[in-house]
Amino acid sequence: MKDYYYDMDEQRIQIYELLPFDEALATKFFSKHLTNNDLVKSCIKLVKEFFPHNETESKYKYPPFILEIILHIVDENFDYKAINVDLESDLIQYDDPNDTLIFKICNREIVKKERNGFQLDIDNQIKFLCNLAVEEKGEIVNDGFERILERIGLHDRLNEVAKGLHDHPLLIKINGDHTFRFDFFKTYFKALTIYNLINSNEGFILSTRLVSTLCDECNYNSVISKTLIQKIQLGKFNYSELLKNIRILIGQIIALNVEPGAKIGHEKKKAISNLLLIIIKANNDELIDNRSLLLEIFGDRFNQLQNFYFIDVPFDSGITLDLNDLYFSASEVSNFPNFFNCSFNDDTLFDETCFIDNVYSNKINLKTSKVALRNFDKNIGGDNSVFRIINLIENDGDLKRFFKEYLKSFYVMRQFNTDLFEKSINFI
Repeated sequence: MKDYYYDMDEQRIQIYELLPFDEALATKFFSKHLTNNDLVKSCIKLVKEFFPHNETESKYKYPPFILEIILHIVDENFDYKAINVDLESDLIQYDDPNDTLIFKICNREIVKKERNGFQLDIDNQIKFLCNLAVEEKGEIVNDGFERILERIGLHDRLNEVAKGLHDHPLLIKINGDHTFRFDFFKTYFKALTIYNLINSNEGFILSTRLVSTLCDECNYNSVISKTLIQKIQLGKFNYSELLKNIRILIGQIIALNVEPGAKIGHEKKKAISNLLLIIIKANNDELIDNRSLLLEIFGDRFNQLQNFYFIDVPFDSGITLDLNDLYFSASEVSNFPNFFNCSFNDDTLFDETCFIDNVYSNKINLKTSKVALRNFDKNIGGDNSVFRIINLIENDGDLKRFFKEYLKSFYVMRQFNTDLFEKSINFI
């Protein structure tokens, strides 16, 4: 089933969207590739395991990539009973359908190849694939297999194990490079790596590449962030323990490859901010209020917080923070338009070591905002927007007039200079 449309602005390039299959189409698909009717039935049985029947869902719910992966699990020697075993893994979750799929694929590899001496258990297969996704950016040549195996702590019979991985159903060889059969899996295993790092599972350590992944690919509403939020919400663990792990992980990010006396770079700050965003969205104020959450991660017993970073948090995230009675130092807030809609009181303070900029919004509620000059040291870093907007709040000013005056500085020869504006501010 294909749906397409023409984009008039892109030289009428034809774009195809591959839509989900229903059971009849899935059966037809499997029948084209398998001559044995029992194997076709086994394929359909597997599909239904991954996508249980739900009366409220459309019958078109089976993604084509899942069907293709199942074809690589099922062959002429396939025995459904061999993979219909209880999920036993320290790295994946019982109630996550994607995790269930990965477990069955990895278990099938063991069943299919054990007669040839393939001895890579499920968790080590997962560690290999996670390492491939993050450290190798999802692509290696033949000699890269052994390098990854050594990196995850394996040392025996590496050549044989590496050869056994060459035709793993999740991988495909293109022009001599081994990569994930679908980009979805690269994203999935990046998310799984971060999830296991958060849970302090053995075999997962912080690296420069992983910090880059957190910075560049875990922005608000990204696929990895959504996957992590879902996995955290599904996870059955002590939430206080989770926050303690996050605190430790943030400390590791700050300390990673740090030069004596060096300042924390933007990449680390953004990685910490994205990690915090994920935890806030996963929590949704249900298990712990966000003020207590901030204290657990960044604070001490005196309600003082250090290395708090909140960067590129869009207005439509709906996130506001309870900052009452909190003292911030060595922290940064940038491009967070809801900042002045957060809760402040007389004892909220950002000291001179903090940096705040790009916190403009035309949706600041001047009448209800409790932000005042007393909440910020006069030597605070940033673009001075804090004091200009506080002046409006305290004088009951007209925010629209403020923005009109502010935007005048971007006019050159009576023409609005877009480049100058974009360099100066990401206007919300």
